[in-house]
Amino acid sequence: MIRNYVKIAWRNLWKNKAYSALNIFGLAIGITCACLILLWVEDEVNYNGVFPNQDLIYIVPTNQTFEGEVYTFYSTPGPLAEDLKEEIPEIVRSSTTWGGEVLLANGENGINRYGRYVQPDFLDIFSLNLLEGEMGNALSRPDGIVLTQETAFALFGSDKNIVDREIKINNEFSFTVTGVIKNLPSNVTFGFNWLLPFERFQLGEDDMWWTRDYGNYFADTFVELAPNSDFGEVDGKVRSMIASKMGNMDDTPKEAFLHSIKDWHLRSDFEGGKKVGGKIKLVRSLAFIALIILLIACINFMNLSTARSGKRASEVGVRKVLGSGKKRLIGQFMVEAIILAGISALLSIILLLVLLPSFNTLVEKQIALQLFDPIHVLSLLGITLVCGLLAGWYPALYLSSFRPAQVLKGMGKNQGNAANIRKGLVVLQFTVSIIFIVCSTIIYQQIQHVRTRDVGYDKGNLLNVAVSGDMIDKFDPIREEMIASGMVTDVALTNTNMLSSGNNGSGLTWQGGSNTEDVLVRFRYVSPNFLSAVGLKLLEGHQFNNDRMVDSTNVIITQSFANLMGDNSALGKTITRNNTPYNVIGVVKDYLYGDMYGNGKTGPVMFFNNAEYANSLYINIRPKSSSTDALASIEDVLKKYNPAFPFEYRFENELFNSRFKNEELVGELAKIFSILSIIISCLGLFGLAAYTAEQRKKEIGVRKVLGSSVSGIVRLLSRDFMSLVIIALFVAGPLAWWFMQKWLEGFAYRITIDLWVFAIAGSIAISIALFTVSFQAMKAALANPINSLRTE
Repeated sequence: MIRNYVKIAWRNLWKNKAYSALNIFGLAIGITCACLILLWVEDEVNYNGVFPNQDLIYIVPTNQTFEGEVYTFYSTPGPLAEDLKEEIPEIVRSSTTWGGEVLLANGENGINRYGRYVQPDFLDIFSLNLLEGEMGNALSRPDGIVLTQETAFALFGSDKNIVDREIKINNEFSFTVTGVIKNLPSNVTFGFNWLLPFERFQLGEDDMWWTRDYGNYFADTFVELAPNSDFGEVDGKVRSMIASKMGNMDDTPKEAFLHSIKDWHLRSDFEGGKKVGGKIKLVRSLAFIALIILLIACINFMNLSTARSGKRASEVGVRKVLGSGKKRLIGQFMVEAIILAGISALLSIILLLVLLPSFNTLVEKQIALQLFDPIHVLSLLGITLVCGLLAGWYPALYLSSFRPAQVLKGMGKNQGNAANIRKGLVVLQFTVSIIFIVCSTIIYQQIQHVRTRDVGYDKGNLLNVAVSGDMIDKFDPIREEMIASGMVTDVALTNTNMLSSGNNGSGLTWQGGSNTEDVLVRFRYVSPNFLSAVGLKLLEGHQFNNDRMVDSTNVIITQSFANLMGDNSALGKTITRNNTPYNVIGVVKDYLYGDMYGNGKTGPVMFFNNAEYANSLYINIRPKSSSTDALASIEDVLKKYNPAFPFEYRFENELFNSRFKNEELVGELAKIFSILSIIISCLGLFGLAAYTAEQRKKEIGVRKVLGSSVSGIVRLLSRDFMSLVIIALFVAGPLAWWFMQKWLEGFAYRITIDLWVFAIAGSIAISIALFTVSFQAMKAALANPINSLRTE
């Protein structure tokens, strides 16, 4: 029976090649879109999946309360990891870690790579088996370093047995390779290219007392629980640990807690100390949108199949007279639908192979198709089957319900209900398309709204170079030569990137304020000329003196800090930190850092004239200078004074724009989805218009004979379809407004939704639909009426 179904199905599909092609192409687009999104979703939900003990691994963030508001930080005190392991029996392993970038060199071959300073338990927590070296000794030597395969290859090429080979770090410190581990995949939260013993955290610094102090929050803490541990009980013990160590020494409440490895990537947003979600919202939204695109493709199939019912009425009538029952006919039509879905799936594989590289570029991943992966095979088969069943069930029920007596007399079946359903489905398709157009437009507007906001400093010409080697010691000649080149206006050092929240603390007191110990203050350690170099606007006072000792107890503060010091000028007032009084010599305008979507009310910042521990060199390129020439000049200067280190840089504008990756991804995908949904909808509309023109060809012939113009006939055939698109516009408008209003509520700094967005979206949809329908309408209107009337 199945063989007969398949033979009949193939014959009918071939007989109606044009409509079959439209169905296949529409379904293929839907399946391709769904598969691309599901591949991305798979990569996202499998983040950190390379680590086997996921049920037992946790990071330890901290909740800290300032002015009654709870903030969540991933930084912890240095001794916390060891104390957790020693005092909580359920914690079997722990490691304090800190990440940073260093220069690794094998002779003249030097590369900058990011890595981590870790404690020995780190290897066991994450089950990092060594390809070379011994687990027990890999991190036991203070001068030992563990490399990933990629880093080892970059340093030593194809050499084997590199354990015990020597490399230099930062062109100064010698280390011996004690192990090589397999490369980590790109979808891990805390990646690295090398591991060093945590005791070498500050290379060249003899006494790291501050890393053993509970008052300094700087490190990441990882722990592994024993199997079958009671999470609630262990988490309760972890939450009380800091308070038990600090006693009455800490005026600001701080609480550590456990955060599972399974949530690091997708559920790491916190508000008020509580987990509120994260990227999981984006994953769910895109998965839902992929299903919508599939649904639109299936609707396309239903529309075209029911529209062609008149052509198949006689076939159904004859088969029923010959004894075929309704179930058998349903089976035949369902097999046809599944065969079409199968062909669409095969076409989608070709499209996936072609489109996946571009998709990877868009989402910034290296996703592989892995076509023969059992999960992928089953998923594709499942999607194909679901599409076949979903697309075929209504046409199968509709076609199999024809009464043979009516269809064989030429009366056909009353298509009133079917026609209304088709119209409803067309409205649904265009409603979704218009919603996508509106959403992509508003997302683009919101991103541009934030990108063009005043951040309070000159990010347009600002170059950010990571501090390395002798940059701090030789800063003065570096700055002088760069300015002398004529390509640079100024150069400065800072310990924190402009966009970063950076170092912070509390417990300060100042003149003109009360209950100030609870205020969270940001600290910036900069070179004397920092304000003018980055373009911060000085409202009162003056910049730092070039002699650091003159300004050792002087500070500059932001306007928001000055507002906390009373109504009078903040100049000359005293701020006390760690029992040291600092004199305010300047006030700068507030600038944007941290949350780019914030309302602009940034917290207080305090600048110190001390660039000893700077990690960023900011270079302000002269406006209208050639970027290529300026970069070449800057590189020459840095190579002269810091020859061992490669010249690597980022424009501040690029760093600023990178803050909007998730929103840009949503916007780009919404734009792509709107195009795809329009294409799929128009494929169906094209088929329906062709069918309508075919059904009404005698009417068109009569009208032409009676004097109707071509434009009149085109309007006649287009009017019904255009009314459906207009209905879709009125349905989509309120829905799109509601969706985007909810989305915009997540941003303090946001746009207002304009009505012209809906007008443009509607105009685009109507124009494309009109073009699609008019093509068939013109073809019918220009046909010779003799051909359609000769049988009359």
